[in-house]
Amino acid sequence: MTTPERKLVIALRPRFAEAILNGRKVWELRRQCPVQLHSGMTVLLYCEGKLLGEATCDRWDLSRSADDIAR
Repeated sequence: MTTPERKLVIALRPRFAEAILNGRKVWELRRQCPVQLHSGMTVLLYCEGKLLGEATCDRWDLSRSADDIAR
């Protein structure tokens, strides 16, 4: 029996969801990392009670703090 693939659900504010879906925003910064992440992981985009779509993550950058990246 195989283990089901873990997926990450990201809840987005409407303006950020729109920017991601139309290509103006290509990365998302989160201060906390709630799950174990791996390249190729499926990310589900959720906004205002709707599942907007899914993406496959190319890579994760966990080497720097959120504050460092934000600067």
